[in-house]
Order: sequence, then structure tokens, then C-alpha cells
Amino acid sequence: ATTINKEGVHVVVDLLGWLPVGRSFPTLEAIRLLRPAAMAVHCHGFYGSVGPAVDYTVSDRIVSPPETDAFGENSESRLLVPPPFQANAHALLHSSLSPVSELGRAESRKLLLEVVQVSGKATGSILCAIHDYFKISPGILDAWIAILRTNSSSILVLPHRTFRWHAEALLRQKFKMGGVDPEAVYFLSRSSDRRGYLQLIQGCDLLLDTPVFNSQTTAVDALWAGVPIVTVPSERWVGRVGAALATGFPEAVHVAVSSDDYKRIGLSLITRQSKSHTIASRGRRIAKMFNPEGWQAKFESGLTSAFDVCVGGGKHAISVRAKS
Repeated sequence: ATTINKEGVHVVVDLLGWLPVGRSFPTLEAIRLLRPAAMAVHCHGFYGSVGPAVDYTVSDRIVSPPETDAFGENSESRLLVPPPFQANAHALLHSSLSPVSELGRAESRKLLLEVVQVSGKATGSILCAIHDYFKISPGILDAWIAILRTNSSSILVLPHRTFRWHAEALLRQKFKMGGVDPEAVYFLSRSSDRRGYLQLIQGCDLLLDTPVFNSQTTAVDALWAGVPIVTVPSERWVGRVGAALATGFPEAVHVAVSSDDYKRIGLSLITRQSKSHTIASRGRRIAKMFNPEGWQAKFESGLTSAFDVCVGGGKHAISVRAKS
């Protein structure tokens, strides 16, 4: 904080929010107590209000509609960029991962089946729901069970967590109770190899989103890998990220309006999985959500406007307009 202040930094951007480092929150605590710069902004790390520790939190009109007082009078203001507000650098960091060809998909599919150890089973569609377990609500689990029952040749890939083996056993039991063969459910371990991880995701036919707490980084990874997504928004900030991503990649993100609609769309995408994959892969080239330079320009424009308001003693939301 002392170094930031001595350097005369005007704006400090926090990327963690209330995500703990160990058992503390060093970044936000330092910003809140020491105020090292004239303005503090939170972006991305925590999907919701972080409180008065910062002056602005970055969002968009879909995730955080301006007509709703989502944060409250004693909290931070909103810096609204054109949706989706979630930035990514996939076009810069993973440009070598080319849009998926049918041959590339087949190789990724074979590799994914080997990694999750599928053997002796004629596999139809590979559905992925590689979200943290706390995102899986009873309602969405019932929807996945209904999809697998209707399309019995499909398999579902969930995340493997080393210290949560009991959760895997409970999930298998839940699927069995719902009439789904436990052998249709597999678990994928995390990989520190980003390119290898993205190649595995390419083998999926559909990413099933979770409504209470939408997929975020995983959704962006899936879209970059050419995998379509079905999502259904809920009321909270974290439940509206998928709908915002749909504005940045409408060809690949399919937004349902209800649980029944979610199941209908999911089954429809499974039926025409090859076409859905092709559309998602080709659309990636022109999807506005994979334009980091464009996002940066809008973000910087918003920061400039917010800074003028902040140093002038004001406190109101800033909305950055998309260029026509």
C-alpha cells in the first residue's frame, strides 16, 4: 500500500474480492483500511458486492440491472460495461487451440473417455457439468437425471475432488435413485496443464450450467473449445452470468426460461450435437466476448468516467455504452 501511494497511482484494481488467501483477505483489507489510491475498483474475483472496501465493482446490465438496488446505499457503486462483463484473454493465451474440426473433436473425445476411464460402454453424447459441488442444487440435479434417463446412451462428466470422495458416492447414489445407471456418471480430475485441459473439454458435446451459481471460468473455457452451453438464469448476480455470456456468444449459449425448458433445450442440443458443435466452433472467431482489446477499451473508458465522479465526491453508477 505504501508503494502504491508513493508512486501516485490513481486507481487500484482488486481481483480477489472476498476470496480468501489462506484464512485472510489481504487485498481487500489493505484497500479498506489504508486507501492507497484515490479510487478502488473490484473486478471479477468475487461475483457480487464486496461492500464499501471499494468505490466501484465492475458488472453489466444483465448480471446487475441498473434499475435494481443490488448493492445498497452504503456499499460500492457499479461500473457497467457492455455484457458480458467477464474479461478473458483466451484469444491471446490460447490462440494455438484452433476452432474444432471433426477430426480434432474425435481425438479430444477419445482422450476424454480414456482419462475418465470409460470402457466397455457404447457412449452417445458426453455431457459435462464440471462445476464445484456447492453449485449443484437439488433442482438442477433432477434435471440432469431426467436428461440422462431420456437419453440413456449419454454419459455425464462431473469434477473429481480428491478430498470429497464421499460427495462422489452420494452423487452416484442420487443418480441411481433417479433411475440412471451409475456407470453413466464419471469424474474428471483437475489439470494444471491449461492446453491439455481445454483439449479435454473439446471432447464434450454440451456443458450443463447450474442456475443458482452459474459457470464462469469453466463456461468461457468451454466456449473457447467450441462446446455449446445450456443455462437458466436465477435472481442473484452469480445466477445471471450465463445470460450475460449469451450476449457475447449467442450462437453457443442457449438460455432457458424454466427447468422444463432447460431439459428441452438440452435434449435438443444432444440430438443435433454435431451441428451445435460446428456452430459454436465457427462462431468463436467473431464472438465479441473473445475480443480482449475491445473489452480493455470499454473498461478504461469506464474507469476514466468513474474516476472523475469519485474525485468529485459523487457516487453513482457508470454505464459504458457499446459502440454501434
